[in-house]
Amino acid sequence: MERRNFTWVDIITYIAVLLLAVIGMTVSSLVISALFGIDFSALAGATEFTDKELLGFKFMQLMSSAFIFILPPLVWVYFFVGKKEVGNFFGLNKKLQEKPLLWAVLFMLSIFPALSVVMFLNQQMVLPSFMADIEAWMRQQEQDAAALTQSFLQAGNVFDLLFNIVVIALIPAIGEELTFRGIFQNLLQKISGNPHLAIWVSAAIFSFIHFQFFGFFPRWFIGVGLGYLYWWSGNLWYPIIGHFVNNAFQVVLAYWGVMEVEDTALPQTTQEISILFVSGLISLVVALVLAKWFRDYFNARRRKLE
Repeated sequence: MERRNFTWVDIITYIAVLLLAVIGMTVSSLVISALFGIDFSALAGATEFTDKELLGFKFMQLMSSAFIFILPPLVWVYFFVGKKEVGNFFGLNKKLQEKPLLWAVLFMLSIFPALSVVMFLNQQMVLPSFMADIEAWMRQQEQDAAALTQSFLQAGNVFDLLFNIVVIALIPAIGEELTFRGIFQNLLQKISGNPHLAIWVSAAIFSFIHFQFFGFFPRWFIGVGLGYLYWWSGNLWYPIIGHFVNNAFQVVLAYWGVMEVEDTALPQTTQEISILFVSGLISLVVALVLAKWFRDYFNARRRKLE
């Protein structure tokens, strides 16, 4: 790839491309809502949906991921970086290595108990009294999202499970990694020269756009972990696969009846809280060891090439 300096103008041009994509997504959503009889005005607070509505929502999810997260990064790189530079820019043309791939997958699986601790703390959040209306809105957003997600995860057979894995795990993993790690983290790092700043800021944006504020911090830390996988390897396939594993794991657990999104009861007794924090600490240590192995592997490869 021909080296050039990236500036804030590049982010502005990307946002322009994104705005054009929003128009396409809006049109597709209106068409799908008309075809599947979805009434957006009746969605707030809704906890039950018809099979036809759910199928419509899933198609909306697919179109949203395509228009907002997949097409803009690819189109922007194609026109503003170079027609033949898509693979280079994202690092998608690099081969996956078996050991770091295994460590990335195990990292995403092992971090779950630690994230449960963060979720527990995040859900204790109480805003000042003068922001009570904002807090009520945030909690309603959380409840609406949980209800819709729980309905999404319903799968009566293996075909439904596979369809959910594609809609909820595979497509979002590809799109969100192209956008948040591939574009925002990439550009922020090139502009600022600070990879850590780029990782944490892009991960914060990644978490914020989900509009689930009582799950903001665990999602932020997932984004940070994916960001470091990308920075250390220079290969977007690792965070894509890690993201997919994170989502697919939850889809499969829901299918088996092990996990329900609506089951948000917090630990109450001292024993329950102690178990939560101990398991979270063990989880964090294991995840950090796996992350270190991943980082050291690619650092060693770079030293050999120098």
